[in-house]
Amino acid sequence: MQVRPSAGPGGCWIGHHGRPAVGVRAGGHPQQLALRGPLPAPDARPDRSEERCRGRGNRCASHWCQPYRATAPFPEWGGPRRRYRARVRPLAALLSPVARRLVYPGAATRVPAERTDLGLRVDGLALRGWEVNPGRERALVYYGGNGEGLDWLVPELGRRFPDHTSYLVAYRGYGASDGTPSERVLTSDALAVHDHVVARHPGAVDVVGRSLGSGVAMQVAVRRRVERLVLITPFDSLLATAADLFPRLPVRHLLQDRWDSLAVAHRLRARVLVVRAGRDAVVRPSRTDRLLEALPDDTAVLDLPDAEHSTLHEDPAYWPAIVDFLGA
Repeated sequence: MQVRPSAGPGGCWIGHHGRPAVGVRAGGHPQQLALRGPLPAPDARPDRSEERCRGRGNRCASHWCQPYRATAPFPEWGGPRRRYRARVRPLAALLSPVARRLVYPGAATRVPAERTDLGLRVDGLALRGWEVNPGRERALVYYGGNGEGLDWLVPELGRRFPDHTSYLVAYRGYGASDGTPSERVLTSDALAVHDHVVARHPGAVDVVGRSLGSGVAMQVAVRRRVERLVLITPFDSLLATAADLFPRLPVRHLLQDRWDSLAVAHRLRARVLVVRAGRDAVVRPSRTDRLLEALPDDTAVLDLPDAEHSTLHEDPAYWPAIVDFLGA
């Protein structure tokens, strides 16, 4: 695949943020991302201990204004932390169903079962979707975003990938599929879908995952043989992404599902293409960059600097890059 810079304002380049492309990391391909040094760390917290002490009497009697002694214990550390957890747990129990609906808004994607043409039974539940271009030697499995309906992709994938049989199977609680979504069941369902596809296509199976689907695709790719893996607006973890969006909420206590792609990235063996949206306000580019640092050195990156999270597929470079990568 060759991705070239565009002269227009909506073009793309390969590189890191505003830096120019610098070629190859350790024997990879010319289109991959090259990072020059670590990403900038957050600003260090300023030392305001002296300001806190001036004119405030006994308020200085805290560890902020006392000299640090390596052997001195902090007896108060455990107490406040335990009290914080005790206060947060009732709030987390109250807000957890709301948080789950934010992570898995499947109700907006529902379609009648009669509109689908593919059905699988997993754990006694029906998962439904579409099989596009049946009978091809190569196969493609697509895992969608957390609020993405899959029906719009039926004609799109049929036209873009005529040499693949594409499989679009909705998550539990999405589309026409039964059940309730969670990280555990979506991972086991995705593995079952992959096994179903491999049984019919013993050759190459390619996987595409977008947003939340990138986390699903990562879990599949480290557990099953995947030829090519496309990660569209991927994150390092769902927990970190949620913390970016809701900095004042105790998301660590609210979210049961972590979708920690960073933790399994070292186990990848597939060829990888990452599609990065430069103006993504949902999965911030820094989250994608952090995952990129852990992916294999020959990872290819399509950086769309003007693209947003929900509309990046409208960028002129989006589909040609994916088609070239999966057709290589």
